[in-house]
Amino acid sequence: MKRSELREKTFIILFQQEFDDAFSENIDFYLEREGLKKRYAVYARQTLLRIVENIRAIDETIRSHLVNWDFDRLSKVDLSVLRLAVYEMKYSDDVPGKVAINEAIELAKKYNDEKAGIFVNGLLDRVYKSTNGVEKNDDER
Repeated sequence: MKRSELREKTFIILFQQEFDDAFSENIDFYLEREGLKKRYAVYARQTLLRIVENIRAIDETIRSHLVNWDFDRLSKVDLSVLRLAVYEMKYSDDVPGKVAINEAIELAKKYNDEKAGIFVNGLLDRVYKSTNGVEKNDDER
C-alpha cells in the first residue's frame, strides 16, 4: 500500500470522529472496516490516537492560522484534512511538511472541491512557515 493510500484511509477514519462520541474506543472497528492489513492498521491506529491526544493543540494551531474565517464554519471534511496534516507537520518526524501539505490539498479536492484545496493550501502554508521559522514580517517581503 502506498503511503498516500494509507493517509487517505486514515483521513476517512478520522472523519468518523465528527460523528462518533466514542471514537477513541471504536478506532479498531473503523480500521477493520477499512480492511487495513495489520502493519498498516498499526500505523493508522497510532496516528489516529496521537491526533486524538493532541486535538486541542492541533485545533488551536488551525484556529490561529485562519484568516477571515471562523473555526466553527469549517466543513467536517476540511477540518479532518487539516487535523491530519497539522499532526503530520508538527508531531510526526517521518512526513516532510511539504508532503503533508500536498497530500492534504489532494484529499481536500477529492472529498470536497477545488476551492477547498486552495483554502487548505493557504492555511497549511502559514502553519508550515510559522512552524519552520521562515515566517517573514511585512518589512522583509
